[in-house]
Amino acid sequence: MESVGISPNACTLTVLINCFCHLNRVDFGFSVLARILKLGYQPNQITLNTLINGLCLQGNIAGAVSFLDEMENKGYKPNAITSGTILNGLCKIGETGMAIKLLRRMEEGNFELDLTAYNTIIDSLCKDRFITEGMNLLSEMMSKGIQPDLITYNSLIQSLCNFGRWKEAKTLLNEMLQRRIMPGLRTFSIFMDTLCRKEMLTQAEEVFHEMIQRGIEPDTVAYSSLINGYCKTKRIDEATRLFHEMSNEGIIPNVVTYNTLLDGLCKNKQIAKAMALFQEMEDEKLDHDIVNYNILIDGLCDADKLTTARELFYSLPTKGLQPNVRTYTIMIKGLCQEGLIDEASELLEKMDGNGCSPNDCTYNKIIQGLLQHNETSKAMELVKIMINTHLIKDSSQYFTQTKLALFATILWRLWGHWNNVVMENQHPSLPVLAQGAAHFASFAVISWLDGLSRRDKEIQRRRPHIVKSCNALERALAIDALGMGPP
Repeated sequence: MESVGISPNACTLTVLINCFCHLNRVDFGFSVLARILKLGYQPNQITLNTLINGLCLQGNIAGAVSFLDEMENKGYKPNAITSGTILNGLCKIGETGMAIKLLRRMEEGNFELDLTAYNTIIDSLCKDRFITEGMNLLSEMMSKGIQPDLITYNSLIQSLCNFGRWKEAKTLLNEMLQRRIMPGLRTFSIFMDTLCRKEMLTQAEEVFHEMIQRGIEPDTVAYSSLINGYCKTKRIDEATRLFHEMSNEGIIPNVVTYNTLLDGLCKNKQIAKAMALFQEMEDEKLDHDIVNYNILIDGLCDADKLTTARELFYSLPTKGLQPNVRTYTIMIKGLCQEGLIDEASELLEKMDGNGCSPNDCTYNKIIQGLLQHNETSKAMELVKIMINTHLIKDSSQYFTQTKLALFATILWRLWGHWNNVVMENQHPSLPVLAQGAAHFASFAVISWLDGLSRRDKEIQRRRPHIVKSCNALERALAIDALGMGPP
């Protein structure tokens, strides 16, 4: 431009700053700002907002706040876009607390704040699980004369539904309608997803039909939610019908939709249909990932089709996929179900070599298999490994039926070692001691359980089921003890 005698103005240079900022070269943007000042132009709010946005895009929020202070000191008054840009940047990096502090500072300094600024923080609070604080900020915002919109309500309704606060979500929906804010596709999808997760399919269907009556076309997410609801309630035929209806309506199923139906078919033992759907995914050129294979391998194992599951598992590298910890755990579970404990143990040993360390769930599955096949010593060795690798951290967190069995078994072994002499001599009182050891193990677990249940409501809720398992375990251990000989 300059070579042909055309001098750039402030608007042209601001466009150049914007280009540099989006190219992640904010430093060049500030160089252009210096050129603007050198040419005698005064940067406007658009120029300064562009630089602040560039700093936020870089993740340099501290630099953006510092530049904001500098702007104020030089007499530039930030506008709503300035405020919103920095608040959005802070919320995106998870600094919601800092965003609220900045909001308070802006309110005290009579900054121009609009609905977008409040929506940004409300959404961030909801995502950070501070729903009560989000609701309070809504009330505060309305008291300042700033009215909520559909985005505000969607953020709050989504969070309330996530936390199971269904009645409050419905109250907010009614409040929306009273304010003549019409629910959109996302609002309907949130409610449908919540209803389906609660297995309230009749209400979910009503929401689905109301959405259509209002002229809102369901999208892939809405259809996928309802298909998931049908699958969870074992209404697999209706799920399949809706899947085909979706395709006929021109709505293209995505990987989530396919996986949802695939999982439903597998869990309902409709393996032939699951295999056909899996093939359809390949025909549609949808990328298969390890999740698809995990679902199908798990379904095959549960349907006693271990040979096919094994073939699919070992074919993964040829398809450019590596098994993850879930894949290995599924296969180990399947092998244990078929009594192939040695093969399951070999697969466990291969995991670390393949760069995939077993987790507590993997160990639990093989320990269950070992206990079911009277391989108590091997099971105890794996428990030691779990302790050494810190996979058993907190007793309440890992309080499962598997570890209940292990704990009782270990207590039995300790009792047996303490009474080793009696057992070696085949003392006549051995049956009594065996029963005593089993009873002691069960009693210890239930006592431990009672201690935990005072602090943990989930343990308290599950107590009757666990006590029942203890009683069954007590009988099993006593029988096992009589046939084991010395520990």
